[in-house]
Amino acid sequence: MRKIMLAIVAGFMLLFTLTGCAPKVEVKPIIVQEALLKKCTSDTPVPEIPARDADGKIMLDDEGKQLYDGKETMRVLIKWDDIYSDCAMTHDALVDVIRKLQEANKIQTK
Repeated sequence: MRKIMLAIVAGFMLLFTLTGCAPKVEVKPIIVQEALLKKCTSDTPVPEIPARDADGKIMLDDEGKQLYDGKETMRVLIKWDDIYSDCAMTHDALVDVIRKLQEANKIQTK
């Protein structure tokens, strides 16, 4: 009797599977945003034009390293700010997408 019941249950399960009456599991696609996968540049600006004294000689510090004037330093800092801002916005957006995916998939973090 037990084998007959098992065969009947297995038959119904097979019938439901083949006819599509079985509950369907929805699989949400993973969002891939190529714009967020861009790496930050490693080409960072450095001062190029050294400071010069009144005689036109390149100014050096006590250790013999070149000195740069405020204008050159400001130019480099503005470029650094542009690079950092672009990279930070991309990184923040990537973190937001990852957090949304974690909430949607209920991924546990350590």
